[in-house]
Amino acid sequence: MIRRKRILTESMSFWPKFSDPDILKAILNSSIWKHLFLGERKAMWLFVKALCFLKMEMFISPIKTFLRYNHGKRTMGVTITLMSTLMMMAFNTQNILGYLATFFPFIAPVLPFFMNTDQIMTGLFIDIKSPFLMYLWISYLLISALHLFQIFRRHGRTQPQNTRGKSILHTLLFRYLRVSEKWVQSIIEPVLVGFTGYVLIENGLDFTLGLFLMISAFCLLFQECY
Repeated sequence: MIRRKRILTESMSFWPKFSDPDILKAILNSSIWKHLFLGERKAMWLFVKALCFLKMEMFISPIKTFLRYNHGKRTMGVTITLMSTLMMMAFNTQNILGYLATFFPFIAPVLPFFMNTDQIMTGLFIDIKSPFLMYLWISYLLISALHLFQIFRRHGRTQPQNTRGKSILHTLLFRYLRVSEKWVQSIIEPVLVGFTGYVLIENGLDFTLGLFLMISAFCLLFQECY
């Protein structure tokens, strides 16, 4: 009974799920289409709300990838990983269109169709604002692939599907200090990421990476408190 209660508690979450099947299901079966067909204003509100949740998850995903392990199969997927990576690329480019791609989820995948190969390579690896942000999205892709492989290997095993992962900081340090994992994920992780971003900006080390980390920290704090 205790085991069943624990699994149900870990699985409950009001935050939207961003696995590949959940994203596809949300697009095809969303109530937005019904309200839009009926001409109701609620359709626009639901659409804006869904975009906000998606955009926040795109900022959160890289941070959770580095700070957590044993992700649930409904909270991580190829689609959200690629969307987050494209957003980080756009955030880092000097091209003015990059700013549009950063704040609107579906612009970045379209931009390459209006650019040649030299423009794409220059925008991603040469004409960039922060080389460290470039290293970050490259590392994010590689580590995400490892997480997704682990999720695939656990297929069919008893595992909470909605868990947002176990904290590496809690496992290595804070559990010995008797700090709960919930406290680490809700407060310590966002504060640590946000403070790192603040230090980078305040000391003039890397404004672009610092800004990205601060936005990601705010989104992570909002998600955990939500």
